[in-house]
Amino acid sequence: MVVKKSQTPQFIKHAFSEITSELSKVMTPEHFEEAKKNVCKIVSSYIDKLKSKSLDLNALIFSIQISKLPQEGKGQVYDVARYAVERGIEIRPGSKVEFIKTIGSFSAKPIGFVSWDDVDIDTYLQHIRSDLGDQILEHLGVDFGELLFAKDSLTRFFKVES
Repeated sequence: MVVKKSQTPQFIKHAFSEITSELSKVMTPEHFEEAKKNVCKIVSSYIDKLKSKSLDLNALIFSIQISKLPQEGKGQVYDVARYAVERGIEIRPGSKVEFIKTIGSFSAKPIGFVSWDDVDIDTYLQHIRSDLGDQILEHLGVDFGELLFAKDSLTRFFKVES
């Protein structure tokens, strides 16, 4: 299991550490079933924190080192670098560009230019799915979609019923 890439947001790294810690305690089949429930709780708690916007924005940062001048490179990280340069931030080859995925005309912005209203929560949910769901939950026999939609379904049910 690998999620410790430098560009992985901190909250996913923290969730991954909690999950691997939980799984490392498994000694018997009974422990495994309990650990599986706890892993689901861990992933669900991070989904909830993301959806409720209760994470620190710094936990959402992607950090990528660039090798070219911002105006010479292509791709999202260079778009972010140009955005920062246009706003007075000095960036050159070798600089780490830290950004958050956003909604709107810019798909990502440097950390200092983002509020929670800008955050593309769906993109971060996709990262949770690929980094935790595909690597861990799938192997535990847990459907990420069930964790993602379980709470929403209950909330909608009770809102309709009340």
